[in-house]
Amino acid sequence: SQGDGDMPLPRHCDSITFEQVCYAYPGASEQAVRSVDLQVQFGEHVAIVGPNGSGKTTLMSMLPRLLVPVSGRICVDGFDISKVDLKTLRRQVGVVTQDSFMINGTVTENISFGAGDVTADQVQEAARLAHATSFIEEMPGQWDAVIAEGGASLSGGQKQRIAIARALVRNPAILILDEATSQVDAESEVSIRDAIQDAGVDRTMLIIAHRMASVMTADRILVLDEGSVVDIGTHDELLERCEIYARLTRTQLVPATES
Repeated sequence: SQGDGDMPLPRHCDSITFEQVCYAYPGASEQAVRSVDLQVQFGEHVAIVGPNGSGKTTLMSMLPRLLVPVSGRICVDGFDISKVDLKTLRRQVGVVTQDSFMINGTVTENISFGAGDVTADQVQEAARLAHATSFIEEMPGQWDAVIAEGGASLSGGQKQRIAIARALVRNPAILILDEATSQVDAESEVSIRDAIQDAGVDRTMLIIAHRMASVMTADRILVLDEGSVVDIGTHDELLERCEIYARLTRTQLVPATES
């Protein structure tokens, strides 16, 4: 049953809960996500960290129902998402993935890609929240400047901010961010950090975090290992009591580049 409910999901304003959620990829002998319980309040910013292959992306892919749990359930404001109209769920979830692809089209077309009918004002507001306005307005043609396929004319940090703007253009209530680890220059690093803060106002934000800045500014941090929740808490709490987290901060979380 691929999200076959016909009940529209009202705009998220209360909580997201994962209840004993498990997922196994077809043919895999081990579960990628094991019995995850998590409750997130509306407006909370939760960072998700863990070693490579710990199930971070798998877990987040179940919220917009790109993947369906093999057991357990996910509820938004108490509504089981397997029983709601899929369009009304996905319209509320903005997703920024690691490989933010660019289409061969204008800046405006890239930001509004996949969003249906959006106004120029909505595009520009999304770009403002994503801290993209300054570099867009410096480009010849500005909003009508053509971005080549793959975005070769843009820096990594600029692409990331266009991708954040694209995720925000429909004003989603939930933002899922899979941070790119690609090295971005110091100026972009600061802009992206600010963009993430501004993008998260009045919405629930779940960040698969690869940068120290994101875990430091999160309300709580979820530590995953081999598909299971190992611990959840603030940076200071986890540093003190969670060995896996302490190791991740030394080896995997990228500190902000010196500006």
